[in-house]
Amino acid sequence: MDRFCCRHFCEPEELRAIVEAPDVPGLDDADRAIMRFAGKVAGDATSISEDDIHELRRHGLDDAQIFDVAAAAAARSFFSKTLDALGAQPDRGYKEMNEALRSALTVGRPIEG
Repeated sequence: MDRFCCRHFCEPEELRAIVEAPDVPGLDDADRAIMRFAGKVAGDATSISEDDIHELRRHGLDDAQIFDVAAAAAARSFFSKTLDALGAQPDRGYKEMNEALRSALTVGRPIEG
């Protein structure tokens, strides 16, 4: 993941900073709102209110785009939980990435070895 993101979007330290604190410079207000919303979907979807939806609309997202954000965050959460439940380990590429970035991107069970 870091190779793709960093090859096309940003440096590893920038990506780590975004993952750890989405209010970093370089993201616009819409990106920050999307990340907050996605975090709520993954962390506690029942906490999402109409205010959260209105915030996304205020930044120009339509219903289809809001659905896409919710579906992507839910699918990623589901996939991570499934891998944790099965005890799956990441492939070599993930283990070889920058340690600080890998730690920031790791959700759920810590990576062994």
